[in-house]
Amino acid sequence: MKQLVPYNFSVRKWKVSVPALAVLSLRGQELPVATVFARTPRPDQLLLICHVTGFYPRPISVAWLQDGQEVPPGPALNTSAILPNADLTYQLRITLAVAPHDGHSYACRVRHRSLGTRSLLIPTQLGDM
Repeated sequence: MKQLVPYNFSVRKWKVSVPALAVLSLRGQELPVATVFARTPRPDQLLLICHVTGFYPRPISVAWLQDGQEVPPGPALNTSAILPNADLTYQLRITLAVAPHDGHSYACRVRHRSLGTRSLLIPTQLGDM
């Protein structure tokens, strides 16, 4: 007769934020939060960074405006991938390289479904940085 040997196993539990899931399920969208800041990697270059986080669903449009006009794609503009946050929302970063004190005004514009027809516009003056 075979002897049964007990088999020990563990169940890995994944921690999921039930309130976050409930909010996303009920509302279906979360508003983006945008922050603008700058870094100076070299004396002749200023990196303007627009970090947008907390938005759901994933599709979003983020752009830098120079003197009210959208900056076209090019080597001075760098956009990260859209990355997930732990609370099931998303984030991304868009960076624009400019010359310090170049005399232009800059703003980060965010368009997202949760904003309806409105946009977030976060202006900055190079003199403030």
